[in-house]
Amino acid sequence: PAHRRRGSSRGRARPWWPGWGRAPLLVIPVWDGPRLSGVYFRNLGDPVLTRCPRYVSPKDALPDAPFNGAALESGARTLLVIEGYLNAYVAAAEPYRAAAIGIPGAWTWRDAWALRIPDATRFVVGVFDADDAGRKGAARVRDSIARARGPQWARARWRTLLLGADICELHQARELAPVLGEEPWTGQDVDPLWADVEDDLMKEPG
Repeated sequence: PAHRRRGSSRGRARPWWPGWGRAPLLVIPVWDGPRLSGVYFRNLGDPVLTRCPRYVSPKDALPDAPFNGAALESGARTLLVIEGYLNAYVAAAEPYRAAAIGIPGAWTWRDAWALRIPDATRFVVGVFDADDAGRKGAARVRDSIARARGPQWARARWRTLLLGADICELHQARELAPVLGEEPWTGQDVDPLWADVEDDLMKEPG
């Protein structure tokens, strides 16, 4: 019948699916404690060759919390803000059990998340790649925390850990435990971390 021909697979709208027929995708549910915050798809192939971004999500399922968002409010001595969901998962899993949240990129960080970090957290450590993009990403999260909590609060807590290899690679090489165990951020000189901050950002409100 004519109505069936019009409803054929050729006539139906293609369902939303990133990298349709081009990229192998990993479905990542983003939990904020017991609440499902949203869903991301991670492209396991080359973004250039597959013509699909590394991370992508449908507009109506964008997460409104970082991966493992409950760690924000854990009150742990050190909170790791890690670029990459899989990297954060590895750091939070056995045997490391770090209080770690994951973001797909510094551009996804929100000022409101800084307000969820309790004062009991002594260090907030941005874990990024040791390149220009990683340094800019760490600075972006740092500035957001300073805006939300005040420069003094952020300066006392913010540290960076810039890695030449990502956490998954270090784990596979059995080199991650020494990095996390040594906690190099505890003795880190904070002055270089704030050298590029605008003067008005560093001024206390009022």
